[in-house]
Amino acid sequence: MPDVVWLAVVFFACVLILCFVAVYYAPSLVAGPRINDIRQRYSLTVQVGAKNFGRLVTAGVVFLAGSAFTVLVCYLFGRLAHVLQDPIDWTVFRWFEARQLDGWSRVWRVLTNVGGLRQTRWVALVGILFFPVAYGLSRRRWATPLLTLLGGVVSEYYLQSLLEAIVHRGHPPTTMGSYPSGGMARIMVIYGLFVFMTFRLWPTRNSRVRMCAWCLVILCAAVEMYARIYNLEHWATDVLGGLLFGTMLLMVMCRVFDILDRPSELATKPVSEALTRESTLRGGGRPQGSASSKS
Repeated sequence: MPDVVWLAVVFFACVLILCFVAVYYAPSLVAGPRINDIRQRYSLTVQVGAKNFGRLVTAGVVFLAGSAFTVLVCYLFGRLAHVLQDPIDWTVFRWFEARQLDGWSRVWRVLTNVGGLRQTRWVALVGILFFPVAYGLSRRRWATPLLTLLGGVVSEYYLQSLLEAIVHRGHPPTTMGSYPSGGMARIMVIYGLFVFMTFRLWPTRNSRVRMCAWCLVILCAAVEMYARIYNLEHWATDVLGGLLFGTMLLMVMCRVFDILDRPSELATKPVSEALTRESTLRGGGRPQGSASSKS
């Protein structure tokens, strides 16, 4: 068996094993107390923002802050990619270039379309039509999935273009593929939002079912990763940068979705109670009126 085929077998076997382990241990994956504390503080901040400025403004602030942080991290990774181009990118490129197989290449030229620009835009269009209707029929805010998907598609395109311009690391001699890989980013953002919004609409307590759905996104990303590198469409670090960029932007859009989709009682719930509990936890005391006084 040719080396390039062996590499694919080993790579996808490792991905499948990791997915199996993630699904098996999904029920025991619990966030630590520090992570829970950060979540509570974030939730409190969002609650205060939604009460004082409205959901749309709060979601916009979270989107801008998250996007700025995503661009910063991916820019720094892009600078690192400049340094790694000779020792890693050219080494990987020449290895795959010397091992191109006609039949094998035809397969991966087709499979690379899982993250293709035209294909993912059609997939996104289906989601833009389906999810608002599904949410509306479920008496949920139909505009939430619409705005989130549109925001994810548009921001992925323009933020990727921004990173391409400011990192400016060039492309392989065979194609015009640039940093970061758009195919990787689109898979994470669009397919990831589909999974996220599906479980927000039809929640399940079965953590293994949720993990299986996320593993499908990971498998699509793995296919795109191998295809883009084997097809000599991108440098290896372009692909890793696209995975990082898409994952971070997906997390931002998920937070935006949650702010827009929160139950209506969240904004009307007295924020003073939450603030009192927060100050009490910091001071280590009890809320006023919780303890009975003795005369």
